[in-house]
Amino acid sequence: DAWYANLAADSLQWNMKFHKFSGCPDEEDMFVTGVGIGVYSPRPQSLIFDNGARTLLHTVAINVKDDGVFFPGCEKGPCLGDGSLELVVDNIPIVRPGDYSFPGSGGIRVVAYNILGECSRKWYDYVEPEESVYDSIQEELNRDLFVSQKAPIDFLMEGKGEMVNSEICTGWVKERMEHGDLFSQAGAWSTVHIVTPTVNFHIEYRQNSVEANDVCSYHSLDTWMSKITPDLKDQDWQGILGET
Repeated sequence: DAWYANLAADSLQWNMKFHKFSGCPDEEDMFVTGVGIGVYSPRPQSLIFDNGARTLLHTVAINVKDDGVFFPGCEKGPCLGDGSLELVVDNIPIVRPGDYSFPGSGGIRVVAYNILGECSRKWYDYVEPEESVYDSIQEELNRDLFVSQKAPIDFLMEGKGEMVNSEICTGWVKERMEHGDLFSQAGAWSTVHIVTPTVNFHIEYRQNSVEANDVCSYHSLDTWMSKITPDLKDQDWQGILGET
C-alpha cells in the first residue's frame, strides 16, 4: 500500500491510498482503497503577522476497513458498503447511511447512502468548468451545506445522466422518495457526498468478489471534486492533480 498527495493547496489537502489486488489483469490491479481530506483556513494575508501557518478546520477519512474482506455484513440495520466502508469525520466514525452535519469552523456536511449498481456514477478526471460557472458556485456550496435547503435525495438525482443506468435508477429513486427510506437501504455499493464551504467531493465505493472473465476481486473508491470555489481554483495546486 502507498499513500500519495493527489492535491495539495493552501486550503485543501487530498490524499489517496493505492492497494494492489492479486488476481487482477496486469496494469488493472491497482485501486484506491483510502481517501484523506483536510480542509484548511486561508493563510493570513498580513505582511506583519503572516508566518506561513494555516489552521486545519476539518478532516475526513474514507477507508475500506479490510482490503482482503468483501461483503462482511452489518451487525444491526444497514451499514455502508455492507460493512466494508468506514468514514471518520473530525475523529467521529460513521459506518451507517445518513445525513451528518458538523457546524463548527465554517461547517461540513456528509451525506452517505447505499445504492443500486445502476445508480453508481461513472468516474471522471477533473475537468475545469467554464469561467461563468464560478459566479454561482459559492451560493450553491452554501446551500448544499444545509438540509433545509438541499435534501439528501437531491444529491442522488444530480447528474443522473452520468449514472450507469439512469432509467432503472430513476425508478428506484422514486420508490425511495415515496417511502422516505433512502438511508434504510442495504447494499454493497455506496455513494458519499462531502460538502464544505470551498469544495464538494463525490465518492463512489464499489466492491467485487467474483473472479471470472477477467474480473477480479477488488475494493474501489472513485473520488472527484464536484464543485470548487474560485478561491480554491486560483490557488497553487501541487500533487498528482496539480501536475496533470
